[in-house]
Amino acid sequence: MAFRERLAVTSFNTPNDNFWGYGTAAPTVGAYKVGDVVFNTVPTASGVFCWVCTTAGTPGTWKTVVTSA
Repeated sequence: MAFRERLAVTSFNTPNDNFWGYGTAAPTVGAYKVGDVVFNTVPTASGVFCWVCTTAGTPGTWKTVVTSA
């Protein structure tokens, strides 16, 4: 198995300037826009994969995206 270097990245902006970050829940503070994504750092089978901002605001409205088993 080849060794993969791990990068210490906690968030970044996509080319179209959407935020992609990591956390254990949808944001409750801060300003976000439609299309911003927060990936779940503790996913489970048939659990939450990520949250996507569907209405811009502070903190915006977040839709849960679940995985399927």
